[in-house]
Amino acid sequence: MIIQEESGMNFVFEPGKMYSIEKDTFNNRITSKCGAKICDFIVYKDNKLHFVEAKSSAPRDKEELYSYTEEISQKFYDSLLVYIGVLFDRKNTASNNISPQMKNRKYLAGTIKFVLVIKGIPKSGLQDIKNVFEKAMRKFACLFSIEPPVIIMNDEQAKSKGWIE
Repeated sequence: MIIQEESGMNFVFEPGKMYSIEKDTFNNRITSKCGAKICDFIVYKDNKLHFVEAKSSAPRDKEELYSYTEEISQKFYDSLLVYIGVLFDRKNTASNNISPQMKNRKYLAGTIKFVLVIKGIPKSGLQDIKNVFEKAMRKFACLFSIEPPVIIMNDEQAKSKGWIE
């Protein structure tokens, strides 16, 4: 198993089935040159392609929630587009850091999920965040057939599902 630390949580993956898009060599170039924002990693798990963002905290009020949602939604959108660029060896996203398994274009034809894991937030605090994300990502989720638009869980739920140790 491969362990990747993000936001104070240790994520666990099968070897070759995780792509640390955020740590790829092109990241600085595309974030500064193109303005792209990237999620933490992409993982193929349970026959689904997951774009994962990990956070160590959640917003405290509605105003913060909307900017938090906008930032993370942008990371999901950009990461999907960058991943498509990686798979098709586009100039600005050519990667030598992706495993042969994660370079499988068929993964895009299957189920795609956006996953947000928030450390330390009580389960009761997740619903408001989920509601805002569903509205913010509705159009994009519809275009790419992603249901639900985003899966949001805390670290306890992520641990019970085998995402973190």
